[in-house]
Amino acid sequence: MYTTMRKSCMSFALKEVKGKMVERKELDKPILFSRNSINEYLNQPTDYYIEKNEFIRVLINRLKSAEYMGYTFSEGRTSYIFKTKIKGKICYLIANKSDDMNIYFHSVTFSNKVLNDINK
Repeated sequence: MYTTMRKSCMSFALKEVKGKMVERKELDKPILFSRNSINEYLNQPTDYYIEKNEFIRVLINRLKSAEYMGYTFSEGRTSYIFKTKIKGKICYLIANKSDDMNIYFHSVTFSNKVLNDINK
């Protein structure tokens, strides 16, 4: 079941999410979606695996409306954090500034530890 569902989500994401971008007024560049970011997102372990994977179908719209929490800087990387919900559960969407100075969607977490040391 999980394998079939993940393949369906991956197929959707490669057609409908990969190559897209989300503009956010808080950021100086758009958030980009690559195959690597889709893989990272779908491979992210969680207790809410099915809900998280199905969320990819609405990810772009939800990232546009998610609450901007701020950014963190750790190990030479800037991460931008956005708060939303998946099936009523609070989660945080993460986008990272890469070495080429572009911002790529990275993943999701249901842990509020991502808010440690956050800057506005």
